[in-house]
Amino acid sequence: MSSQGRRGLSVMSPAAAILLRIVAIIVLAQVLMRLILDNFLPLPPAWGEYLLSILLALAFAVPLLYHQIRREIRRRTEAETELRRRAESQSALHEIARLSFGDLPLEEFLSRALDRILAVEWLGLGRKGMIFSADQKEQALLLRACRGLEADSDVCTRVAFGECVCGRAAGSRTVVTGGEDDPEHRRRHPCAVPHGHCAVPILQGDLCLGVLQVNLKPGQPCPPEAAAFLQAVAGLVAGILARGAAEEERNRLATAIEQATESVIITDPRGLIQYVNPAFTRSTGYARSEAMGQTPRLLKSGRHGPELYETLWRTIRSGNIWEGRLTDRRKDGALFENEITITPVKENGGNLVNYVAVCRDITVLSALEEQMRRSQKMEAVGLLAGGIAHDFNNVLTTIVGYNYFIMEALEPGHPLRAFSQEIRRSAELAGSLTHQLLALGRHQIVQPRVMDANSVIMSLGKMLRRLVGEDIEVELETHPALWPVKMDTGQLEQVVLNLVINARDAMPKGGRLTLTTRNLTARKDRSPDPGVDLPPGQYVCLEVRDTGVGIDEAARAHIFEPFFTTKEPGRGTGLGLSTVMGIVKHYRGFISLQSAPGHGTVFRVYLPRVEGGVQALVPGDVPKAVRGGHETILVVEDNDALRAIIKKALREKGYRVFSARSAEDAVALSGRLKERIELLLADVVLPDLEGPELAKRLAASRPELRVLFMSGYPGGVGAQGTLGQEAPLIEKPFSPEQLLGFVRRALDASQVEMF
Repeated sequence: MSSQGRRGLSVMSPAAAILLRIVAIIVLAQVLMRLILDNFLPLPPAWGEYLLSILLALAFAVPLLYHQIRREIRRRTEAETELRRRAESQSALHEIARLSFGDLPLEEFLSRALDRILAVEWLGLGRKGMIFSADQKEQALLLRACRGLEADSDVCTRVAFGECVCGRAAGSRTVVTGGEDDPEHRRRHPCAVPHGHCAVPILQGDLCLGVLQVNLKPGQPCPPEAAAFLQAVAGLVAGILARGAAEEERNRLATAIEQATESVIITDPRGLIQYVNPAFTRSTGYARSEAMGQTPRLLKSGRHGPELYETLWRTIRSGNIWEGRLTDRRKDGALFENEITITPVKENGGNLVNYVAVCRDITVLSALEEQMRRSQKMEAVGLLAGGIAHDFNNVLTTIVGYNYFIMEALEPGHPLRAFSQEIRRSAELAGSLTHQLLALGRHQIVQPRVMDANSVIMSLGKMLRRLVGEDIEVELETHPALWPVKMDTGQLEQVVLNLVINARDAMPKGGRLTLTTRNLTARKDRSPDPGVDLPPGQYVCLEVRDTGVGIDEAARAHIFEPFFTTKEPGRGTGLGLSTVMGIVKHYRGFISLQSAPGHGTVFRVYLPRVEGGVQALVPGDVPKAVRGGHETILVVEDNDALRAIIKKALREKGYRVFSARSAEDAVALSGRLKERIELLLADVVLPDLEGPELAKRLAASRPELRVLFMSGYPGGVGAQGTLGQEAPLIEKPFSPEQLLGFVRRALDASQVEMF
């Protein structure tokens, strides 16, 4: 046969080749038999035909019979192999299942299960493998068992989902195989001996609990029956991992309850205590042994009526959760506030088996809430005081303004001028009182300036005496040449008032209150006050000394904390001294406390000395020779009488004045005017928009605009903090000459960007 014919046979199917051979044999046999019968065995024609048919049948049947016998032998061999494989697989699965019912630690079970898997002969594994558990929170696999790998080899102890063979199996939740040429695995293990991988996810529903990974021999595929067996093993391991996770969760829960800061009480349906955690002991003083078998009634304080407890039991017996607050009693008899949540616990059948109470000691929180309520009341009083001061300052400014024009019309020596001057002094005194009222309400504008602290204390003198009462003697001892400090006037008044009020409350039966000011130099090697570590430098010291009941050591440690107070309920908010501390620290100052029970209290405030001339703190006379001008001024003030006075004072000095009673009117007027407006003179608080916001809107179209604010009560601006130096403020009440002086200085100031 030619090579082409052989190539043609080689591409035939096995059945076609057999059939072709049978046909060839039959043809050859027929030719030979015909030759034999015709030349060597002369037989009758019929006999020869019979013999030829028999020989042809045998030639055809023998190959078929041989092929059938061979196929039957192969089938039986494969069946026996499958039976042995199934028996070995069932034995391995039975052994792993038996191990799962034991009390082995998780790592030991996984290691022994892995040994049993690798011992299955028909798998033909590389005798190396690992089992991982999944960390769902971190989305990573953690190695729990390892076989066939040396301790110093590069083993993956943590694999993120999606990385390498095992991570891909966990991420996809499908069986993943890989050869020794897997580039990612080769990158992780460059020195590993060539091998293949089969990673099987350990699943519980759609949740991946871990991965079973075995090594394959180089070039060996992972057949479907091997993958099916490994998936069956993974199913058994899944139950153990789930049980281990449940045990770990239970242990974590038990640990969390034991270490919780809230008290946990578990009772039976009758209310008898079966468990309490350590927080219960810390909160109530009862040891666990003392509480077991008792009922929560051992904490009953008697502060609540029977109706509350009847409602509580009716709620939880009906299967609902009860939440509320109770005043309970500790073992030592002290009362405390408990915030409690009681939850009924039921079996799967719905039977009530336990009550679980979680209790949180809110004694401190309850006190803070009460103090906050008092603080809010004080804030409301402050808001009311601020609103009254705003309107009152407008009235005072009107009085001062008209009084100014009256004095302008009176000749020198006129008898009514004395009355007019007295009206002005009274108005200035009233203005000082409203400023102090705003300080009490904490609504003054914060404008630090170089000041003489003595002038603030002296201006408060009369008010302080009225504030402390007649049974307390007030002494003011001021240094005649006190150094200047830079501070907001109202905030300094607030510091003084809070310290004075604190001293007054410490002397319920009367006593002596002394305010002292002095200059002080702190050196590096010696602090002048043992109660505070003063950095080297020069300070102004304000000392407030009382002869009251004093403060013990425990209270001194918390005296400056917000809402801490030594006063009985209803008298103190606990905010005064914390406010003082905040203000003093804001100006880089220091405060010290010296006190003992029965020996009075001394507070010393240290403020850094500053250089520069002292600025006026209260409204004063401005020379009448204030220079006027011809500039255009836009006045925005909602008080009609005050607006009229301002317009009159400005126009008499030659200014061109436009006015509006609201921000909306001012914006519309600015849009209509073609003239340049050099100055915006606006009230801080307007009916529709605050003054600073109005200034920003106008400055958008008039960038050259200068601004001067007026205010008797800063409102929203006070909440925002300090008005900048580039946006000056004239406080009400003011006189026309003071207004003219502020206006002139604002117009003559160099142009700066204010917004």
